[in-house]
Amino acid sequence: MIEDNRDVVIRIALALLEREVLDAAELKLIIEGKPLPARVIPQKGGDEGVQQVLKPEPGRTPGIFPGKTSPA
Repeated sequence: MIEDNRDVVIRIALALLEREVLDAAELKLIIEGKPLPARVIPQKGGDEGVQQVLKPEPGRTPGIFPGKTSPA
């Protein structure tokens, strides 16, 4: 199967080397033999490097049931 689609596998590998990540739409374009759109590089500034932290709702402990010990 890989040998039958060798050209597609090579195009996917080259795109991954260039972009590191491909989404489903980009994979579909590669499989169809179409060119990928230009890569959008985020502008510096704003929230660059800021990671959103999700906190549990007050009064809840995620993954631990009342009266039970942690599985960890």
